[in-house]
Amino acid sequence: MILKNVRLVSVKGLFSGDDNFVQYRLKKLIPDRKSIKLMNRTVQLGIVAARMTLEESDVWKKFPPSRRGMFVSASPAIRGQDDLHNALMASMVEGKFSYKSFAEQGRTHIHPLWLVRGLSNNILGFGTAFWDFQGENMNYCQGRSGGKHALIQAAHAICEGRLDVALVGGADSLIEAEEFLHKPCAEGAAFALLVSSKTDLKLDLDSIEKHEQKLSELGAGSWSIAFWKAYESNKCVLMTE
Repeated sequence: MILKNVRLVSVKGLFSGDDNFVQYRLKKLIPDRKSIKLMNRTVQLGIVAARMTLEESDVWKKFPPSRRGMFVSASPAIRGQDDLHNALMASMVEGKFSYKSFAEQGRTHIHPLWLVRGLSNNILGFGTAFWDFQGENMNYCQGRSGGKHALIQAAHAICEGRLDVALVGGADSLIEAEEFLHKPCAEGAAFALLVSSKTDLKLDLDSIEKHEQKLSELGAGSWSIAFWKAYESNKCVLMTE
């Protein structure tokens, strides 16, 4: 796949399957510590990955906020099982979940910030606010393929002159869902920084897909993390004149 008039500046990410994943203290890397109470695990992963990517280069700062865009692959599912734990426990009748009990008692135990923390556009909202990306932006809730769509649309926005720089990626945390999906699940995030250029960007999609197949279930973060992994192995990106 060839993306016209686009240059890849940096790609960074974090993945629970990596040995160095435990060293990341997400909450200490969030730009605004007061915002953490409004972020679930997926949002924190996404913001940290975005920050890591932007810190690799200052080139994005050369463009006015209105020419900076952000494109994110995110899950429409609400994460945050801990916020629902008390509500679920209060809804159990003889060891089984009761909808009637949930309506009468359980719902009063739901954490007041549960829904707000897990909105699918939270990474986009916090990210554009933190780094002042006021240009075109979009949120993609298309599961594993979301990251691919986000990258393509970001590249089109640059090629068509709507943006000069785009931050694009995805994140998800499915570890809590492993017992329901009955397969290995993971968590992580990855972002790439694209800028306008006279050169083109050629991607080896087969290489990216091979990396994605090696990963555990990562939901909305799958393609972006696979792209990052393929990039690090020098097997997916080629700049052309």
